[in-house]
Amino acid sequence: MTVDTERSAAESVGREAMNRAVPGVPELIDASLADLSPNTARRIFEQIWGDVYQDPTLSLRERTIAAIAGLTALGGAETNLTLQTHVGLNAGMTPAEIVAIVELAATFAGFPRAQSALTTVSGVFKQRAAT
Repeated sequence: MTVDTERSAAESVGREAMNRAVPGVPELIDASLADLSPNTARRIFEQIWGDVYQDPTLSLRERTIAAIAGLTALGGAETNLTLQTHVGLNAGMTPAEIVAIVELAATFAGFPRAQSALTTVSGVFKQRAAT
């Protein structure tokens, strides 16, 4: 597998955008994927944060609402839901708003997925209260 060590402009933009939304997380992503799949880390920064999140049609807050709802419906995406919960709180969302998004998603995704999502977001709320 060939890994390009030079960063593209989109990757640099994505890293900066993610670091503004959730400081320190780009380094955590690099550390968790460096040995196994650095290309996945690069794609997260280039495609999600360097491209999709740069579209001015939606604010970061609005994107986060959609992401939390989508991840709740998807299920099994606890790592990403944890990240988006931090992004939402950093963007000014309240815990009550995040819970309401999960509750709404339950009407489409079902209660088992919503229960799992509530456990995940609750963990973020507790973690942040402890700091």
